[in-house]
Amino acid sequence: MLNLTPFNSQPHGDPIARIVATLVAYAIKDAAREIHIQPLPESRGASIFYRLRDGEDPQEQLKVPFYVLKPLRDHLEKMADEDGSFEVDLVSEKHQISLSYVLEMSVQSARDGETIVLKLDGKFNPPSQ
Repeated sequence: MLNLTPFNSQPHGDPIARIVATLVAYAIKDAAREIHIQPLPESRGASIFYRLRDGEDPQEQLKVPFYVLKPLRDHLEKMADEDGSFEVDLVSEKHQISLSYVLEMSVQSARDGETIVLKLDGKFNPPSQ
């Protein structure tokens, strides 16, 4: 389970874990349906895309260097259950809300390597009284 404080992660610790937490937090903030991590040609790195609505083309958000790809995939695989999914909880004590997301990871073959797709499925948890 990945716990996120409101749209930031711990300032210290594993840089790959911080990248994953940041990608997921901003995808949730932007109401994305999917996160695509797609290799660039000639091993120049990878582009990160968010798909906001079904049927729309993914929108590029940022690029990461090539050396980040393998550790990023390894970290996601370590987080995932046998079925390729993992849970994310986003809690805001200030706003007294909690959001739970299940991320389903799949890997698809692409011309320049493998594209990682994370599908987000979330639900709002009302505050407990």
